Amino acid sequence: MKTIAILSLFFGVAFTIIGPLVISYSWQLAYIESEAMIGKLLPFGIDSQKPIEIQCGGFHIHMTLDQLSKGFNMSRYFNLVGFDYPFHITLKDQRFLVSVDIINTNGETIAKIVNNHWAVNNNPVIAYDRNYNSYAFEVINSDLVPTIQVVFKPQNKMYLGGFFFSPNWAVLLLPNDTSIINPSPADLNESLPRIFKYPSKEHLGEMVEPIPYQISRASTQVFNLGVVLTVVGIPLLVYGTVKTDYVQAKVRVYRKSPKHRKRQRKTREKQK
Repeated sequence: MKTIAILSLFFGVAFTIIGPLVISYSWQLAYIESEAMIGKLLPFGIDSQKPIEIQCGGFHIHMTLDQLSKGFNMSRYFNLVGFDYPFHITLKDQRFLVSVDIINTNGETIAKIVNNHWAVNNNPVIAYDRNYNSYAFEVINSDLVPTIQVVFKPQNKMYLGGFFFSPNWAVLLLPNDTSIINPSPADLNESLPRIFKYPSKEHLGEMVEPIPYQISRASTQVFNLGVVLTVVGIPLLVYGTVKTDYVQAKVRVYRKSPKHRKRQRKTREKQK
């Protein structure tokens, strides 16, 4: 009985302490998950000791931390006269900071990213669908052509692509190392590597090629675990405390009993 009381008390204390800690951790996970799904991209931290790589379609641009801190200008690497690349990349707090304004041929805004916070036109004719998770974002038009794609990666890497327009040019930048200037309808039919599965309402956050560093959606399971530990821990703690008190009370009663005193006298006599 004494062993059971001690074990109950031990596990009761442990579960009662760990349970609320697990619940608190689940709230942190829930916050991170909500941040990832309400229009905010969460880039990875930049390692200042390693070079930075930005992929735009078939272009891979390598630069230093100092160079990117001054801002990224695609036209320095690939210049089309009269084409103003609609995206801006810089650093803040050792993380990528992206701003993009995507318009269609009619000058209507399809989607916009401002300092990693994104918004999409709610007209399905202009922006047919979008999908996203904590580190990636994509919008497709009614032809299922990706109009904007952003993927943050570890190791100082990121990908930015899509279908960009200006009065004189159209540029298609795709994740399979493809860059097409003024793509034809045939190019658009053949060059459709999307990074997410669609429709998004059935595949929210699911990428065509899953990547292991995606933020999990385990907050509910973690919360439930914390609740179970707490619910089990409290009765165990109460039971262990009551049983321990009971055992101690029995010991005190026994020590005062004539039988115990007689045994003590015999023990002292033997020691003499």
